[in-house]
Parts: sequence; C-alpha cells; structure tokens
Amino acid sequence: MEGGAAVSTEKQNESTPSYTYWVRQTTQDAAPLPLPKKLTSDDLNNQANNTQTHLGSAWNRAGTWEEKNLNKWANERIKELLISVGSLEYSGGRAEVAEVTRCSGDDLIKGIGSNYIVVYG
Repeated sequence: MEGGAAVSTEKQNESTPSYTYWVRQTTQDAAPLPLPKKLTSDDLNNQANNTQTHLGSAWNRAGTWEEKNLNKWANERIKELLISVGSLEYSGGRAEVAEVTRCSGDDLIKGIGSNYIVVYG
C-alpha cells in the first residue's frame, strides 16, 4: 500500500505548483505591481549633478560584467599613432608609415566592478 499512498500524494502535488516564479496569476500575498513614475525637473537636475564614482555605465551601480564597443575610436586612434611614429631605422634601411588606408579589428572595453581592460583583436 505504500506505493498507492505515494501516487495519491504525487497527484495532489501536480495540481498545485511548487515553484511559483513562473506563475502569472496574482495572489493576495504577492507584492503589488510597480507603477511608473514621471520624473520631475528636480529629479533630472539631481541626476545631472551626481558625479560618477565608478567606471562603467551609470545604470550599472552593482558593478556587474559590462562591455562597450570602441571600434570607431580605436581604429582612428591606431591610424593616428601609426602615422605619428615617423621613420624607423633598421640595419637594412629605413621604414616610414606615410598613410594608413585600412584598419580593421574589434575593440572592446570589458570590465567588472572597477577593473576594466581594453581588448583589441
């Protein structure tokens, strides 16, 4: 009879969800739904006056993983740096970068918390 008792308990548990995260029905003990709040001019001024004390986005106060695409800036900067090198003397001659016609690659700034690195590949 032990097997029969277990089956009836399983059937009871099937009718009531044991994990309520996915349940979309509101119950009396559930938290109220958030209501949108219109920002006032004071709120906007306070946001503009707040200075950022951490690297990364303003929304990422917790310091979770973040990536930002810097392709345009990095490609222009690399071209600028290559041209500014001037000429290099070698035992077999001299090399000079006169013009950079194409620069391709991906540049990202990646970080978590206050630790950020720039990756170019």
